[in-house]
Amino acid sequence: ERDCFVIAEVIRFGRYTEGGMPPSDIYELREMCRARFFIVDMVSDLKRKVIALLDQVFPEYETLFTDIFGLTSSELLLNCATPEEILAIDTEKLIEIISVPSRKRFGRQKAEEIQSLAKNSFGILLNYDTMGILIKQHIEHIRFSEQQITELDERIASLFSKFDTCITTVPGVGPVLGATIFSEIG
Repeated sequence: ERDCFVIAEVIRFGRYTEGGMPPSDIYELREMCRARFFIVDMVSDLKRKVIALLDQVFPEYETLFTDIFGLTSSELLLNCATPEEILAIDTEKLIEIISVPSRKRFGRQKAEEIQSLAKNSFGILLNYDTMGILIKQHIEHIRFSEQQITELDERIASLFSKFDTCITTVPGVGPVLGATIFSEIG
């Protein structure tokens, strides 16, 4: 009842300012930045899930590539996500899978290393099919989401360029971070 009295007094004597929506371009920028960070978080979760699955079925995999989610590794996981799948394909096919995304940096030697690790893996032997399917789906989702992030980055940078602000002159603050700070503060 005290709150009602305070609200009535504020309205009666006009001691208020109208709140409102930020201008539409700032609102749009804010929503795009929030969507981008949501997708980035989702990609991080998916990557953790892939690592957890690989730790179960092919724990040695992490030693094969410096970046599990780099082009070559992702391509391999999309085609052969488990030791069983790696051993089921021909060495020449494996060479083809890894040589194209690596721009021929990886070839027969790397393929043989992958097959050797797959042959001697101490990962769990149950549910290879299920784990392989999940890894492949997560990798596809990561790739798609990373494309969405790139599209959002371009759109955010384009929208942000319309504002007259010097926030990007701060070291380490690029168009996306600058747009996020600017759109949240207003």
